[in-house]
Amino acid sequence: MKINKLKFLLEYPKFRLELNKLNDIIFFFPFYQFGGAERVHINILEVSKDLGTSCFITENSANEFFRKEFEKNTHLIPYFKLKTKKYKIYTRQIAMAINKKKSPVVFGCNNTLFYDILPLLKSHVQIIDLIHAFSYEEPFSSEKVSLPMAEKIDVRVVLGEKTKNDFRNLYLSNNISEHLTERIKIIKNKVDIPERLSAKFYTKTLKVLFVARNSFEKRPHYIIEIAKRCIEKKIDVEFNVVGDFETTFSDLKNIKIIGPIDSKQKMQEIYQAHDILLITSFREGFPMVISEGMAYGVIPVSTDVGEISEIVNSRNNNGIIISDFNLPLYSLSKERISGKFLNYENESLVINDFVNALKTLYENPKLRKEYSNNAYETAKIFFSKEKFYNSYKNILVNKKSST
Repeated sequence: MKINKLKFLLEYPKFRLELNKLNDIIFFFPFYQFGGAERVHINILEVSKDLGTSCFITENSANEFFRKEFEKNTHLIPYFKLKTKKYKIYTRQIAMAINKKKSPVVFGCNNTLFYDILPLLKSHVQIIDLIHAFSYEEPFSSEKVSLPMAEKIDVRVVLGEKTKNDFRNLYLSNNISEHLTERIKIIKNKVDIPERLSAKFYTKTLKVLFVARNSFEKRPHYIIEIAKRCIEKKIDVEFNVVGDFETTFSDLKNIKIIGPIDSKQKMQEIYQAHDILLITSFREGFPMVISEGMAYGVIPVSTDVGEISEIVNSRNNNGIIISDFNLPLYSLSKERISGKFLNYENESLVINDFVNALKTLYENPKLRKEYSNNAYETAKIFFSKEKFYNSYKNILVNKKSST
């Protein structure tokens, strides 16, 4: 108690000074650590940089990977440093500072502080949230926690039709008016797309990329099992892993750990050097790594989760979707999802399908080239920087007082 009280007395005056500098557009994001969602959040901050923004970072990040980019694009407030038993005091103070503004906009994603503040905000505040994907197995996920605030939220941003339909069903099952789905806007993420697709130098070895943070929903243990079975089936595949993984992640000869990459140019060079991108997650929205990879002709091979199959499908001939056999994730523990039950029958079937997909692409260079070209063309259609900027700027400047 004494430590918390001392911390409060030391930090509270600094916090009040930060609130005095609060801009009219206020973001609430959880982390600045390595991750695709954090890259999207930086892109949104870039869109609104010239409008003047402040951004609360609400949770303690696993690393400071993107901190400098956040600081470059917004007035950053590391709220997580203030976590004490005085939480209610801080939430009230933040709400009061926002309410004093003439036409404020608050924008939140994936954190409870944002939703705890919403009931305290006055009616003139424009409220926007972003839901990357539903977290069906999490009892306190954003889509569930936000339900009491559904009427108060003016705009909800999602990445595709699937999440919009998920919201429709969630509202209906909780006796919330379906007309609130009219407030949901679909905005695809943006990527830098080269003017033309550089030719890939297809080698005998199939080069496969896995880019992710080391998190249980990404199921990195699948990569090890896929790599093992490729060795058993004599499929010449080289797996390269980008992310916050230890060098001891695997001792297999066909897996190399690159580690996290903070250079956009270096990441583009990595995409250019690879044929396939693997997504093994049980939960996603639409991963940034897919859109980034497709811009460089990398073929996605992914589980059928989130919005992915809306873009990657047989109609577009731009990748391969792996059925996840409708795993009942809401009933699975994190231990099972994280791979302690690797003999789980459905997991083995999914892993086999990944191996078979790689085998097909390995044996058919002509098919790889076709999928690669189509992936690039798809990226140009869906992941336009102009569409992204215009869509976000429109909702951020559409102040409530002027509607």
